[in-house]
Amino acid sequence: MQGPVDDSELETLGLPGARPGEDASDFLQPGMRVGRYRIEALLGHGGMGAVYRAGQIEPVRRTVALKLLRGTRLDTLQRAYFEVERQMLAQMQHPAIAQIFDAGTTGTGAPYFAMEYIEGLPIAGYCERHGLALDARIALFAQVCDGVQHAHSRGIVHRDLKPDNILVTEVDGRAMPKIIDFGIATAATRLFADGTGGAEIAGTPTYMSPEQSGFSQFLVDARSDVYSLGVILFELLTGARPAAGSRLRSVAADGTEHTTLRAPSQALEEAGGRHLADVARARGLRPGRLRALLRAELDFVVAKAVRHDPAERYASAGELAEELRRYLAQRPLIAVGDRPGYAAGKFLRRHRVAFAAASAVLAAIVLGLVFSLYGLMQARTQRAVAEARQSELEQVAAFQQSMLAGIDVEAMGKAMLDRQRAQVAQSGDAALAGAFERVSGVLNGADVARDVLDRQLLARARAAVARDFADQPALAADLDSAVADVYEAIGLFAQSEDAARSAWTLRRAQFGEADRRTWAAAAELGRALNRQGKQDEALSLLQAVWDVVGATPPGPNERLGVGIELAQVHSDRGELAAARACSRDCSTRARTWTASIPTAC
Repeated sequence: MQGPVDDSELETLGLPGARPGEDASDFLQPGMRVGRYRIEALLGHGGMGAVYRAGQIEPVRRTVALKLLRGTRLDTLQRAYFEVERQMLAQMQHPAIAQIFDAGTTGTGAPYFAMEYIEGLPIAGYCERHGLALDARIALFAQVCDGVQHAHSRGIVHRDLKPDNILVTEVDGRAMPKIIDFGIATAATRLFADGTGGAEIAGTPTYMSPEQSGFSQFLVDARSDVYSLGVILFELLTGARPAAGSRLRSVAADGTEHTTLRAPSQALEEAGGRHLADVARARGLRPGRLRALLRAELDFVVAKAVRHDPAERYASAGELAEELRRYLAQRPLIAVGDRPGYAAGKFLRRHRVAFAAASAVLAAIVLGLVFSLYGLMQARTQRAVAEARQSELEQVAAFQQSMLAGIDVEAMGKAMLDRQRAQVAQSGDAALAGAFERVSGVLNGADVARDVLDRQLLARARAAVARDFADQPALAADLDSAVADVYEAIGLFAQSEDAARSAWTLRRAQFGEADRRTWAAAAELGRALNRQGKQDEALSLLQAVWDVVGATPPGPNERLGVGIELAQVHSDRGELAAARACSRDCSTRARTWTASIPTAC
């Protein structure tokens, strides 16, 4: 049916003369005539007027939706405005817009519009009833944006876009959106803006842009409709319109109040796990996958569309439609920006086959290099174990650490790509060479080098340490600490944490809580935790060790490393006062413990 307006959810501000709570006698009755139309039934009513199903009698017979703007008569100037709007609305011809056939005035002077009658459901209800997948919803919504753009190109702004004004019908089994009431809100606002009735606003507060709801009608333009589209997209993604608490308020430097919608992913999190699971299931996704898609890209799209400042939104509905189609085509989004690795990841997802072929060649080269490095390390380790001499083992550990920590992964990745390019060229396969050149432009050789070093070299080295030095915990801790330093140097902080935790556990069991080697391991573990954003855990560990350090007699310098890392964690948490206090404590203790310790911690 043509989207009804239910007074129980009436959000439209009334035109002059509209009276909520009117009884049936206030509306046209079946059989009554309005121009060339005979009223058949009341479909709905609201502040702007009433919508009827009517039959056109001449010159053709058809069913139409007749919108009657109630409670006013037009003066000469308003009639001129109305005629201009009538001509503008008649120019719209788009599959996603319900066509406006006719416009006129009743015998009492009230304006009306005759529109295409649509048998359909509001877009949100249609998506839920038919269980549309996430991508299908976005593709359907992009068609809506196309229709809005068509009207904007003809100078018409809707002003009251909401799910109830976007009906979805099916044509040959395919969903087709139809925007209704397009231009009527604009016409109504212009008609009554100069009259004695005042400039009342047409629109629905939940979906209104700030400039429209703030009565700044001279600022309303196509970007105001873009804001409404952003709110509708929020509803299609989350399964619910933004709640009253979904808008965050802030005050700008000039004293003006700004409002911003919460991100869709945040709204789903706050709604609870059951709601998230239901919403994800309705979109054919697992909750974790839906949350990841929203956080990675779609949150950014909604946020850009509903910016408080119109200049920061998408410039047009067409631009929003292009953004959504970039998402569907796995192309980088404007709203996300230049995040590291984002564009490369999108490229690789679009070219999986070519990347797989190139990766096979790259893997062969990398594995050869890895086996060479691993063979060298194993030979050194086996020689040291065979000789069973502690001093030589320590020298081997130091050598391994300096050798691996000095690896330039950027240079290593580039060298691998260069060697791969040469081998691909020797194959004589032009298609493979072309695929490689496309992939190599975005391939991050350093990331590949890190991954291979971890899986094929460092992880195996750690396994060998655990196996071969189980009866020498002190040496095993030294080796784990060396591996942790290497992991940190090449940017693999999670693995650095694991190795550092092993070293700290071994040293604490071997030497106790009040030993300089245990403190050094704790500082290393705290730094690894902080690098990953695990600041609460890092703070708890370092504070406990720092308390032990303060209770021991003056001595080794390793204790200050704990204080330095503790101050860094406080600083990274934004606790600047605590960071400064910790730094002063470091300086004070340094002067107390030994004059050789520098005062700048």
